[in-house]
Formats: sequence, C-alpha cells, structure tokens
Amino acid sequence: MKDMDFYKEEPTPNSGINTYSHLSATNGELDLIVEIINSCHELQQGSLPGPPPPPSPDPYCQSLLNQNNFPSQQNPQSTSKPVLVPRGTAPRSRPLSGMASAHSSHLSGPPTCSTGRGRGPSCSLTTKGSVPSQGLQSNANVLEQILEKPRLVVVEEPKDRGMRFRYECEGRSAGSILGASSTDNNKTQPTIEIQGPINHLKKVTVTVSLVTKDLPHRPHPHCLVGKDCITGSGICVVSFNPNTTRRHSFANLGIQCVRRRELDVSLQRRRSQNIDPFKTGHTKGIEDMDMNAVRLCFECLFEWDDGRKDSLFPVVSKPIYDK
Repeated sequence: MKDMDFYKEEPTPNSGINTYSHLSATNGELDLIVEIINSCHELQQGSLPGPPPPPSPDPYCQSLLNQNNFPSQQNPQSTSKPVLVPRGTAPRSRPLSGMASAHSSHLSGPPTCSTGRGRGPSCSLTTKGSVPSQGLQSNANVLEQILEKPRLVVVEEPKDRGMRFRYECEGRSAGSILGASSTDNNKTQPTIEIQGPINHLKKVTVTVSLVTKDLPHRPHPHCLVGKDCITGSGICVVSFNPNTTRRHSFANLGIQCVRRRELDVSLQRRRSQNIDPFKTGHTKGIEDMDMNAVRLCFECLFEWDDGRKDSLFPVVSKPIYDK
C-alpha cells in the first residue's frame, strides 16, 4: 500500500469535474440572474411599453355635443417615444394643461369628453386663439347641462298634525293641507320649486299622489281631493311653465279616507292609472298599511323645447298624521 502512488486527477473540460462545484448556483438561480440582467439591459435601452389607447368618448357627452352641432374630433395619435419617469409620478395630462392656459386665452372648439376609471364623464376645454362670445356661451351651456340638471324640491313641507282625514259620506269638505310654517295670521300651503338650470325647459307636469309612510313607499288607498284633482281619481295633476314661475303651491288640497271595504277598489284604481311611483308592484296587501298616516309623493315630468321628455326620481314629503 505504501508503494502505491496516489495522485489527484486534474479537472479537464470533458471530465465533468468542477473545482468550484461547491460555489456553483442551481439552474433556477442562474435563470433568475439572466432574467435580471436582460431586464436591466432593456431598461437602459428604453424599450418600455407604450401608453394605453385613449378611451372612447362618453355617450352622454357625445349626445350633448351632437345636439349643439359640434364637429366630431379625432383623438390625436402620439408620435413621441415613451420617456422614463421616477416611480410614483406621471406626465401632466393634456386636458389639464389646456385648462390652465385658458386663463390667458379664449376658448376654441367643443369640449372634449372622456371617461376615467372609477369616475364619471369628464369634459375639458381646448384653447386655441380667440372666438366670438357666442361660442363661449355655447360651451358654457353644454357644461351646465352635463354638470347640473333641474330638480324638484319641496320648499314648504305639509303640516304633520292638526288635520282630520274625512270620509266622503260625511258630506263636508275634506279641508286643506296647510304648510309647516302656517300660522293663524299667515296661511301657507305645501309648495314645490324647480331648482337648477331651466334653459329650453318648456313645461313641467307634476303628479301628486298619496303613498305609505314607511318604506317601501307603496300607493296608499286614501285619496287626494281639491281643485287640481279630477273627481274620483284620487290624484292631483298640475302643469306650469318654469320660466314664468319656478314655484307652485297646492291650495285647497285635502285628504279623503276610504272605508275598509273599499280599500282594494281604491288600490285597483291606482293600478289602472299607472300610479306606482317607486315600482313596488302592489305585491303586499293592506293588512300592514298605516291608515292614519300618509305622505305626498311628487312625480315630475320635464318637456323641452325640442320635444324631449325627462322624468325625475319621485320626491316624498314628510308624514301627515290623521288628527
């Protein structure tokens, strides 16, 4: 054994022996290192993905532009290359820069409408040179229609107590619903008002009916009676021009209660008149209805100069309790 020579085999390229095998990385780690190197190389060359395409215009904004005879605009295609910016920052958008420069120049062209993620339709104004004041007023009208619509507001609530619901067979007047601020010396009535822009608004039609005090507000079998109510209908319908007066007071409006055996007949009459402001479907009976409390419900229909008709969400008053 002592005479035998032991030698250490030197590694060769083909021997499969690696003197640095204890320091070598696994295949997965090598792939990760290569991927990181390639990514850094791409960043240095500036090969980043381009910005997403601009969103399509909002349909509501586009319809307003078409109604005001604004020409359609093409979305400009960006020819500049992407630019690297620090994380957490973004280049300034074009609509903001256009609006900022509007302080020193006049508006030109129609507003450009677009939609953003998680937000409603938005409009921005482009600036280029000067235009007549008529164009400025047209742009302002379009923006006003987009940002704000007319609405119905109860400016004088009905008095909650002090009125007795009378039966038809009593042969006396059902009385009048007074306003909440009414006094012995100054009588007031429930009053509504049309607030917001009313340009090109031709006529307002308001249908008043009785609904239950509690949610969901179902049609109530009790009836409204008065000079603005059609006999036997149980509802009140008024029409007025908001450009002449924005307010309407309901004078001589009374509440007539219905006998228990006639409750179903009264509700069937409401169905035939399509009176169901909150689309409850008349699914429940009259067993759980409070016959000693009601609310006034106002359904509003707008008619515009161009023939369009818009309806608002129903508005209810505070409860009115039987004396």
